[in-house]
Amino acid sequence: MRFERLLGALVLAALLIVGWNQLRPGSAVTSALPPAVQSTTAAGGLSPDEARSWCAAGPCDQHQFEPLREANGALNPYGVHMTTGNPVVIDLPAGVAADVWDCFAASQVTGPATLPQVCEATFRRI
Repeated sequence: MRFERLLGALVLAALLIVGWNQLRPGSAVTSALPPAVQSTTAAGGLSPDEARSWCAAGPCDQHQFEPLREANGALNPYGVHMTTGNPVVIDLPAGVAADVWDCFAASQVTGPATLPQVCEATFRRI
């Protein structure tokens, strides 16, 4: 039993050393990680703060608005996702299309338009 504990401790120590060496800055593991999501947008793009400014009424929390990640995993600099939350009123400006969930049904709208109840949405500059 004592030998098994000692062996287990040695294996654990070896794994920790190997793991630590692989997680050093510049190692293959850390350099293969994807870059952090940038809050900047392309020229003419759409930012989460701009989309949040369209809230006309309701609890529009800044954490509800995030860069739009398309189905293929790519970030769309011309899109913003409003995550599910309490219903809000959105004044959608011209030049923006929205896929909207109003807590009951999905719809597609192109601005300018006032959306009286939005629970989740995807906005894209067109």
